[in-house]
Amino acid sequence: MSLPHQLLIVLTLALTVIATPAQVRSQEAAENPWLEELDERLQEAKQRASELDRRRTQVHRRIELLSEIRRAAIQIIRLERQLEAAEESGSENAEALEDQLRRAEIDVECKEERLDLFNRQAELTELQQELRHAEQDDGVQEVTELLQQLAELIESIDGQQQARENEDEERLERFERQRETFERAADHIGAIAELRLGIFWAEEEDAYEEAEELERELKERLKERSNPDRTEKPAAKIPDASFQPVKLRDEDFANVKDWTFADHVAPQLRTLCAECHSGKESRGSFNVDTLVSQLPLVVNGEHWNNAIQQIKVRSMPPADAEPIPDAQRRELLAWLTAYFRDFDYQSIDRPGNEPARRLTRQQYNHTVRDLLGADVRPADRFPADMSASSGFRNSANSLFFQPITLERFVGAAEFAVDSALPLIPKTAEHKQAWQHLLQNDPTLRSPESVIKRFASRAFRRPVSEEQLRPLLNHYQTKRQQSQQPRQALRDVLKVILISPNFLFHSEQPADDGTLSGYEFASRLSYFLWASMPDDELLSLAEQGRLTDPKILAQQVDRMLDDPRSKTLGTLFAAQWLGTDHLDRVRPDQIDNPWATDSLVAAMKSETAMLFSDLIANDLPMERLLDADFTFLNEELAKHYGMRDVMGSAMRKVSLTESSRRGLLGHGSVLAITSFPGRASPVVRGNWILSTLLGTPPPPPPPNVSEFDERIADRDNLSQREKLQLHRNNPNCYACHSQIDPLGFSLSQFDWYGRYRPGRRHQDTKGTLPDGTVVDGLAGLSKAINETRLNDLNRQLTTKMLSYALGRQLEYYDEATIRSLVADLENKQYRIRSLIHLIVQTECFQKNDQRSELLADQASIR
Repeated sequence: MSLPHQLLIVLTLALTVIATPAQVRSQEAAENPWLEELDERLQEAKQRASELDRRRTQVHRRIELLSEIRRAAIQIIRLERQLEAAEESGSENAEALEDQLRRAEIDVECKEERLDLFNRQAELTELQQELRHAEQDDGVQEVTELLQQLAELIESIDGQQQARENEDEERLERFERQRETFERAADHIGAIAELRLGIFWAEEEDAYEEAEELERELKERLKERSNPDRTEKPAAKIPDASFQPVKLRDEDFANVKDWTFADHVAPQLRTLCAECHSGKESRGSFNVDTLVSQLPLVVNGEHWNNAIQQIKVRSMPPADAEPIPDAQRRELLAWLTAYFRDFDYQSIDRPGNEPARRLTRQQYNHTVRDLLGADVRPADRFPADMSASSGFRNSANSLFFQPITLERFVGAAEFAVDSALPLIPKTAEHKQAWQHLLQNDPTLRSPESVIKRFASRAFRRPVSEEQLRPLLNHYQTKRQQSQQPRQALRDVLKVILISPNFLFHSEQPADDGTLSGYEFASRLSYFLWASMPDDELLSLAEQGRLTDPKILAQQVDRMLDDPRSKTLGTLFAAQWLGTDHLDRVRPDQIDNPWATDSLVAAMKSETAMLFSDLIANDLPMERLLDADFTFLNEELAKHYGMRDVMGSAMRKVSLTESSRRGLLGHGSVLAITSFPGRASPVVRGNWILSTLLGTPPPPPPPNVSEFDERIADRDNLSQREKLQLHRNNPNCYACHSQIDPLGFSLSQFDWYGRYRPGRRHQDTKGTLPDGTVVDGLAGLSKAINETRLNDLNRQLTTKMLSYALGRQLEYYDEATIRSLVADLENKQYRIRSLIHLIVQTECFQKNDQRSELLADQASIR
């Protein structure tokens, strides 16, 4: 045997010896189920150990990142203190410290970005492991590629930090596009992966029908991803003229100048609208049979104005109905527009009727405060008052009174008196409240005088002998039961505080509607203070001098200079703008620990204080939108990314070095016009048109969402691009061409009002229907002040008049509204002047209980 052949045999034997143990174990396991099961359990344990090691490594890395962020945060706090000290001392080192602080803040932002991406990496790795366990090789490959993209993003963070420090907007925009590309891919691949896993587990559990349904959905998803059309960006296009809103011309009005409603308009409306809007099955609130029979048409102005808008934007008749010729559409629109524009509203002018209504929660709290001299706020325990169609909680048609309401008022009266006037005063506030009540009679030598004065102030008019006698008898009964004078007096006060004369605004005007001096004083005080009249107003009412124009003007100025007038900001402005709903959209504090109660309170206060400041300093309403100052405390300033504001107290702060201007830059407004976690240009644009300007777009067609499914599922498109496609739909163009540009102008602010320049690139440009180009908050505010100031004037006037009267406005108030709007324009749109104008109107100084009867009779005129 040759040497090579011998070596070959030796090597073969050696390899056999080496391989034998594993082969033997494999063979033994195959022959013995017990061993096979143990091997499987051993393999699972090893995989579990490997998985735990991976997760342990992830947790340690997360701890490292959080520790780095904490150290950086401590450095920022130190730098802020050093900078504050340097600025106070005028040190030359302030500029260098400010630069260090800026870089430290950028460093923290980048570390937080790194932590965010690391968390995404952990989630994707977990998903990858699940797919691998389910033997979903395609899904594993997709997630692996996604993890590679994510690794590149993480590596780019140092470059991002450098770009932020150097304010390199071009590089930041590239980083932003890279991040958005990843997020879109992650959302789509994640959805596909979940479907793959769902199919796997459905088959494991023999749920074959569910698996087949998921298979179909997966195929559709994969088909959509491979469809090249889904990668196309939407082209901006404007629908042809047949789908654009109608723009009336002079000749359109000339063509219908000789028309009458009965001969020309009503027959057409019956023909065009009867199929959908007549009889018991009438759709919506527009019943053509009823509306054409009620004259004048202004009685149902809200319905007709909605019809005018629907005709104007071509949404009526609907697309599936017989179309009407454009000439006929223009004629109908011209006649209806001219009718409401040129109607003689003076012919139907009435002061209006203000029915009896109870005090609101806030009015009750404020009245008890001024009556007892202590701010004990008993009505905070009441349920929230409902908002009426006017948008305000002081409207008579929403202030219902039920038996359970009386029970609450009884408890509130006891709480208020016991809290403010304990028998043994323990605090300076208690002593002050007793002094406020007893005046110069601390020993109650004349209980009748004390009770009479308190009851007259509580009832907001002199108490009658018939009302006073039972109160005095009650006092004497309690005294006869061995109660001390102050204890007996407290019981009488509780009786007064549950009297309808205290709980209700109730007026008994003269035959011509004229209010008494006391009734007018109450109207004035609850308008400007949301509380009872003070002694000076009641004295002037007693003398019959309060309605004298000169004295009235003096009293309004006095009341507006009183701190109690701040309710025009905290109540009127908050309810008009909707910022009092901020508590309802507060983010979960577990996931968003920065969203504290104190931050929300500061955001609400900012808007209220701006409005109050415009009144106090007699500024025009344009400053609502372009004020270069606001009101902040330290927490809210940090939320906005602003420095040099210290402490919890709100104070006036200049915005000359900030891009924020006016209430459209307020966190309160930006938050209430967003979805949780996502800013919405549609909601923001609609809020500007509807709430701020009072020119809401027509309601959307039935069953229309923000995007249809085909657009919503296109993951490669940004929200702006999706809205562009949505707007290209002729049914949506008319409204979204008005809404979207307004909303996108505020895109630099996130869903809770934060703004960090350079961190996130946003396209804030938009073109309004009239061709005006707006860019960002400043451009939007400027455009509204220059082109829509008349709309803002009318909206503010309408809302404040409704709040002042405590009722929703009716068609017969239109003459007053138009007069106020014109007068305010002559007074340079100053909000303080609007208040003076409102209190001088006939509808504020009278209560004509015939108005409701006249409204009922309008249909037969």
